[in-house]
Amino acid sequence: MVTSVVLLVAGLGLTISAGAPELATFPQLPIGLLRSSALAGGLVDTVLGGNVLAQPDAFSTVPLHPLVVAGFGGTVINALNLLPIGCTDGGRAASALLGRPGASFVSGFAFLGLLWAGLAGSDLLLFYAAAVSITMLGPEIACRDEVTEVGVSRILVTSALGVVVGLSLLPFPLSLPY
Repeated sequence: MVTSVVLLVAGLGLTISAGAPELATFPQLPIGLLRSSALAGGLVDTVLGGNVLAQPDAFSTVPLHPLVVAGFGGTVINALNLLPIGCTDGGRAASALLGRPGASFVSGFAFLGLLWAGLAGSDLLLFYAAAVSITMLGPEIACRDEVTEVGVSRILVTSALGVVVGLSLLPFPLSLPY
């Protein structure tokens, strides 16, 4: 996740320093896609300035350096992997922090939130909810040590990652569908 954000910021710097001939060769990302992530969209809007994402037409495009595309994709993919569902990294972290019953509850809650967001208009999250419901049906392999308490530092890091995941998957600007 850190590497993806660094790529995103570095690519935005290269986008700003590029001249008009170079900008014409950069990939064009739709504004609607950039608005799908508060983290990435907020960085793009802040660094490029001028309220780039405030245009009313979601199908308008913005030329961005290829590193921005890689960083944007990386943040979204990493955020999906860190959702506390099934056998994903987030599911394993939830199991380590909360135990099996707590992880099962959080996993169900996260899946319902994912499904709700998908039905509210996010095709990516709807597809991911369908993929997770098909591929994560098997039982989870038990942890080697389910007795030792998790340290405070790991709880804080996991909580911070939860905030980053939320910012990566919530739309920009942060608004709820009606």
